Amino acid sequence: MDNYNSYELRYRAEALADYYSVPKYVNVNIYDKQSDRYLYFSNDSCAIFFISYALDPNYHSLNDVAAN
Repeated sequence: MDNYNSYELRYRAEALADYYSVPKYVNVNIYDKQSDRYLYFSNDSCAIFFISYALDPNYHSLNDVAAN
């Protein structure tokens, strides 16, 4: 997810995803205000939000860290 002030950040993230990862990405802003990055955006900070469409047993648990 992104906002009007974070397009450039999203484009850079997409380029890195294309280069370093096999899974494909989509940009979906349907759940705009429910995402963790919305508070940053509402305070004029650039932010993007990543989430997996696949079920993840670590989601919202103590194991929900970048390494997982």
